[in-house]
Amino acid sequence: MGDMLTVKPNPKMAPIAHIIFGFAVALLLVGCSRNAKQQASDSLYWNPPDQLGAEWMPWTFEWLFLQVSADPVVYISSAAHIKSDPSDDGTAEVEHPVIMPSTLDDILPHILIFQGKQDAVKRKAVVLIGGDDHATCGSVLKAIDYAKRARVGHIFFESYWRRSGTAFLNLGDSHYSNPRYFEFPDGFKPSDELVKNIATITVEKETFQWGSVPVTVEGLIKELDSFTSKADSKKVLLVVRVDPDAPFPALRFVLYQAQRAGINKVTITQK
Repeated sequence: MGDMLTVKPNPKMAPIAHIIFGFAVALLLVGCSRNAKQQASDSLYWNPPDQLGAEWMPWTFEWLFLQVSADPVVYISSAAHIKSDPSDDGTAEVEHPVIMPSTLDDILPHILIFQGKQDAVKRKAVVLIGGDDHATCGSVLKAIDYAKRARVGHIFFESYWRRSGTAFLNLGDSHYSNPRYFEFPDGFKPSDELVKNIATITVEKETFQWGSVPVTVEGLIKELDSFTSKADSKKVLLVVRVDPDAPFPALRFVLYQAQRAGINKVTITQK
């Protein structure tokens, strides 16, 4: 959709190169669906704490932003659209570039094209997933699945509110601390020491749970702060179980509280 799928031809590229590229993309699109289950369990997505390293210097990667909305609408934007103004607190009257709506099925081809562009300039491709007030958690799960099918190794979650259909990045330098997606590979058994650092929150239509205990909003904040105070927040792994029909703003609230508490590893799974 829009500018995202516009690929300028390279006059220096031989015709055979175009054929090979198109064939490769077709294989990826067909194979992704067939191998989704296998890829989802791949240990590629397991990132142990304390191993981010120097690879996260800002000049080594760019973002592709997925803002899910009412199913199946999604707004897809790249760094070419995104502007950053740390002085804006969200209330200023600014010119917000509007992104034309796409559908969830458009995510995979957008990611593949984005990855190709980043590979060409030797940059890491990073996908940032957020949502507006019309989205449900089910759309977030679908966006994660598409990113995994494309074998994106660097998936982050936006924890801030933004207007629907806009690509204005109002995060300043804080976007480097957005929670990062991780996934336990099939059969993984965490050590007793690691278990102490795993917190589980469930997001339902109208309630939250801390572990298996229902909690209020205030109770959730209290439990999260208490948990992180007893552990190194950077080593905490937050497991968020969601009802697909739960409103995304409830999940966004959990992600924001996780970021506020200094947690940088989050997995989101279906309840």
